[in-house]
Amino acid sequence: MDHRLPQPEFESEHKIPTPDELKTHPTDEAFYRYIYKNSLREKRYVSFVLAVFNLLLLIPDWMIIGSLPAKIIITVFRVLFSVLVLLFVSALGHFRNFIAYSRILTVIEAFGVSVFLFVLMNYPEPDFMIQAMGMIVIILAIFMYPNRWFNMVVVSFISIAVFLLAASFHITDLTVPTFTAGAVYIMITGILCAFWARSIEEYRLRHYSSMESLRSISTTDSLTQTCNRLRLEHEGERLIRHSRTHERPLSLVFIDLDDLKAINDKYGHIIGDKVLIETAARIRKHLSPHDIVCRWGGDEFVVVLPGADRINAVRTVERIRDSLTGEPFANDIMTSCSFGIAGLKDDSTLHSLIYMADQQMYRAKRKGKNRIEFEKQTF
Repeated sequence: MDHRLPQPEFESEHKIPTPDELKTHPTDEAFYRYIYKNSLREKRYVSFVLAVFNLLLLIPDWMIIGSLPAKIIITVFRVLFSVLVLLFVSALGHFRNFIAYSRILTVIEAFGVSVFLFVLMNYPEPDFMIQAMGMIVIILAIFMYPNRWFNMVVVSFISIAVFLLAASFHITDLTVPTFTAGAVYIMITGILCAFWARSIEEYRLRHYSSMESLRSISTTDSLTQTCNRLRLEHEGERLIRHSRTHERPLSLVFIDLDDLKAINDKYGHIIGDKVLIETAARIRKHLSPHDIVCRWGGDEFVVVLPGADRINAVRTVERIRDSLTGEPFANDIMTSCSFGIAGLKDDSTLHSLIYMADQQMYRAKRKGKNRIEFEKQTF
């Protein structure tokens, strides 16, 4: 059982995905987070204009609607919608995941459509074609903001259906040709936007997958599929900052495979590579999703354990050591590893942690290998 402190979710920096995470489908959180971060910069200004335009519509509302209570309710609704839009814009960049962003955006869009329909039902003699143009603008606005494709389609076509139903009952002088023409224009707009949004999403998915594949190639060790030094620099420094910010422990483990040269000399480098691959797999099996394992050199690995103090780091390493020595590798080879552990201190950097853990690993080597060393104590 892992007794480490739980790690809070955070999205403030880009986390480089693992190879398994690159098998992305448009419903995946990582893909939509990518769209969210790369498609909203220009939407801030559009949202501000939308909020102001919504308030300006109070002028014709007060001129056309005769009922004072209806005017007051519509004013409250329009002001509330504009405030929600501005609050939503101010919160962009602070959402912890795309699901929360998507749900809030969908609710705001549904509320905006409800305000539009409520105003329509309170106009004494609305012009159907003018209102249809307003509905088209709303559909375009819905598809303009990055959201899950399903959410955009559902909100848009439910809004269209309710608008056409409300118009057919409320507008008394509406003729069949006018209604048909307006309905066709609105439906064509919705269908075209849906197909456009789907094609854009598929294009973004291909771009995202290609970009992340290249990123993974540049940050992953091709043999063991662990991270390489470049990725360790990125992720390690991020985890150290995060641990300091949240006042959480962090441990770093330096692992050296014992006698790999002898294995290569006796069995050949292909078998030696299989031993390295299996070693990495056994190490990963005892790590949490927040941990990092990096191939540091030919037979050396570095593991970063966020949330782990010395005791929990040793427990994790003991499980790894038991896994490595518990059953043979390829060709019935029995081998082991030497481990050095360093804990995060006030003046620690990633490089100082690696240096300290490396020194402890060499102590383990000198004392007979297959050992765990932490500062001046032996475990």
